[in-house]
Amino acid sequence: MPDDRWARKFGLKAGQRLLLIDCPAAERAILLQSLPEAAQVDDRAETGVMYEQILYWPRHTTGLADRLRRMARLIVPDGAIWLVIPKRSFQEDFGVTMSWDQMQAEALTTDLVDNKTATYSLQTYGTRFVIRRSARPLGGG
Repeated sequence: MPDDRWARKFGLKAGQRLLLIDCPAAERAILLQSLPEAAQVDDRAETGVMYEQILYWPRHTTGLADRLRRMARLIVPDGAIWLVIPKRSFQEDFGVTMSWDQMQAEALTTDLVDNKTATYSLQTYGTRFVIRRSARPLGGG
């Protein structure tokens, strides 16, 4: 029986379409084993596809706000973008040069707002960002 811990933490549901961006191979393997039935995973954004969830492993803040703005156009109105970063003591091991505060500050310059944080592994955790209700299209949840 697969370990569905990650799927539960990230709110992944059967039939959802996910986009993984810059996901380390080891974490990708564990995540794929955790997926609910009929979930679809893309490693590159497909033209014309809207995603319920995007999971992104950023390394620095350079260009982060612009990249998040582009990602926000790829999620359904009530979808989410998870930014997964290492805990402070592991940042150097992962080549990450930003803190959580810096990452959050960049994200908050967009139409995104954080509403949940979840431990991903012993070394990493994720913060969920959603489109602010005031910025969602009408009828978008």
